[in-house]
Amino acid sequence: MNVKKSKKELAENQKAILKLLMEKKYRQNELQNKLGISSPGFLYHLNILEKKKLIIKKTIQQIGNARINEISINPFNYKEYAQI
Repeated sequence: MNVKKSKKELAENQKAILKLLMEKKYRQNELQNKLGISSPGFLYHLNILEKKKLIIKKTIQQIGNARINEISINPFNYKEYAQI
């Protein structure tokens, strides 16, 4: 994947997500609250970033159908999009 090309295609919310994740890992709900994005909108942008392999979503706990996910930058692409 050409990360430089994909940077142009990223929406502002996706860029904001990546900038926050460059600082530290976040739980999914913490990241959504920090950005102030609705749940459907947040999940839309998160899924795009995950499909582009720019982030990693890891389930750290599951209680019934509810999951607690940790979101982090994909370290293999970090240097290429650190300039966003």
